[in-house]
Amino acid sequence: MKTLLSIAVGSLLIVTACNRNEPRRVGAAPEEQRATEAQQHERDRYVQATETKLDEFDKKVDALETRGSKMSGATKKDFDNEVQRLRDDRKAIATKLDRLQDATPDSWTRMKADVDSSLGKLERSYDDLSRKYELTHSTTPKS
Repeated sequence: MKTLLSIAVGSLLIVTACNRNEPRRVGAAPEEQRATEAQQHERDRYVQATETKLDEFDKKVDALETRGSKMSGATKKDFDNEVQRLRDDRKAIATKLDRLQDATPDSWTRMKADVDSSLGKLERSYDDLSRKYELTHSTTPKS
């Protein structure tokens, strides 16, 4: 019994002593913490700039819709459907941006590429629609 107790106490002392030699990491190294903060700051600036772009896009679509108010019939219906598609695509980008804002500093850059690509497509779709329905003397779309 005495031998068993001696072995148990000796084992505990050895385990405790081994753990003392391991470096303890209470938190991230200062350099890592600064890098993470910089990434968070960059992400926040990107989100803010993209939200500004989306706000400007909303104004452009509103102006396009005002132009389209002079249309009638099937042309008006087609135009309204295409404007609604633009608004739906814009909402999808806003959703992606919300997810990006909650992403970790390491993963947000991957998500940023998707948002940038979607923004580019949205702008091209707007430009195409705007050119297609340029209103001069006619209310029919240009071919």
